[in-house]
Amino acid sequence: PAGIGFPDGALLNSRAFALGVSSGTFLDLVDHELAHSWFGLRVEARPDAEVLLSEALAEYATIVAAEARGGEAARREHAALLLRWYDEHRANYAEKPLVDLRPGAPWEQRVFGYNKGALFFVALEDEFGKEKVRRGLERMVHALQFRDAGLNELRAALESSTGRDLADFFRTWLNRTGIPDSFRARYEVKAGGR
Repeated sequence: PAGIGFPDGALLNSRAFALGVSSGTFLDLVDHELAHSWFGLRVEARPDAEVLLSEALAEYATIVAAEARGGEAARREHAALLLRWYDEHRANYAEKPLVDLRPGAPWEQRVFGYNKGALFFVALEDEFGKEKVRRGLERMVHALQFRDAGLNELRAALESSTGRDLADFFRTWLNRTGIPDSFRARYEVKAGGR
């Protein structure tokens, strides 16, 4: 790893600094590690939700931070990149649904969860609004500070902030393999353009 997060900070190694402190990749690494101070340190994920509530949320945080720096275009670019990585990985390995992934699963399985899990949060924003999703995650961190959380707590927090029943949305993204076609249509970059 290029770095490690600690409460309200991150330590990065010399390879990360070699990228240049103003490079987008360096900033993505910092954002990723800082996100671990919210999910992982302040809220501990239970094994049934570890993949989604740790690395996937940290990856999603890089998308939120990229958007803050570069606007909607940066958000779309990051989401398209994760979708491409997901597809490249799927060409070589069999995917498992996100609800079936555990921390001890082989890396080849967990990487699906990291990429698809971050895209799950992007899809939530697209469907129910960025502010509502981010507010739900913030409330979850404050309500569960220094306790553990799983998919039920995540869903409850997001349902509270969106005012919607998310059962079907969660089933589509977490209980099945693949990426929904409607999401692909928004973010997939075809050869030679969009």
